[in-house]
Amino acid sequence: MLNESGVSVTPYNTNAELSTLAASFIDDNENNLLFRVYVPSGRLYATEADRLLALFHDWLTQVGRHSVRQDGYSTSAGRVYEFFGDQNLLPQEMSRHFSDFSHFLDLCATDPDAAEDELSTRGLARNSASDIVTRYGKSVRRINTDLRHERESRMLAIRHRLESELLDVAEGGEISSTQLDSFVHNLTPNTSTFNPLASLSSLPEMHIPSAAPFTVHQQVFNNLQGTVIQSVQGTVNLGPEAKELLRLIAIHGGADGAALETAVHELEDPDARQAERLGAKAKLSAFLLRVRDTIEAAGRSALQKYLESKLGV
Repeated sequence: MLNESGVSVTPYNTNAELSTLAASFIDDNENNLLFRVYVPSGRLYATEADRLLALFHDWLTQVGRHSVRQDGYSTSAGRVYEFFGDQNLLPQEMSRHFSDFSHFLDLCATDPDAAEDELSTRGLARNSASDIVTRYGKSVRRINTDLRHERESRMLAIRHRLESELLDVAEGGEISSTQLDSFVHNLTPNTSTFNPLASLSSLPEMHIPSAAPFTVHQQVFNNLQGTVIQSVQGTVNLGPEAKELLRLIAIHGGADGAALETAVHELEDPDARQAERLGAKAKLSAFLLRVRDTIEAAGRSALQKYLESKLGV
């Protein structure tokens, strides 16, 4: 009944936890937290996400004329990005604002005159509009080039690693370069799917050409697939429980998927803020309650014990 009414359940064990969670909620609400996203340092496009989010902040303030504050912090394992804004901005509208921003970047790169016209309709002076379009056009071309280079570099590193792993396990001889390239290509997100507000988690469905199947055991095939995905997502150093949570979130997370994925990474990062880690544990516990009928009781119990052990509860 609570789920159907859109009420978020926040489990807690002690009054101390409740006080911390309540204080964090009030602080985020009073400062109008628009979104918080955790980007692992090893994730594909992590560096470009930093630059794109900085440009997005500039667009919200300069073009949208909103009062927006970008905050966050870095740890050895990743970086947390936080955007706080005025009361005219709503968290549920941020995806739409980012879509508008992406469209504007495309115009700056392909049709500067149309981009200037759009700014003029927003009330910006022509000289200011021209300066913004020139600056954004240069930035987006640089980012697009770096995205392409990063993808090519990551794919090459993954390919070399898989070649070494396949030497001892492949059946029927050596895997062809065409097969391996196709395998890696289809599991590495294209730059067109890049969206830091989606926590950079979108992965395309895998389509291996049927005319050239891999001649390896299914278990080996699954391991190779997992190697590529972990490298792309930056989850190589996560334990099995965290990876299982990410798998369940990808299936059942829905609109809360990005926030839940961020919660997993914050909980796994011992250097993340304690209040955020406690909040992450509560979000993930609530998620397990919500999907309790879709996973086995033993698996759910193991994951709940994992959550409790992370903060010593």
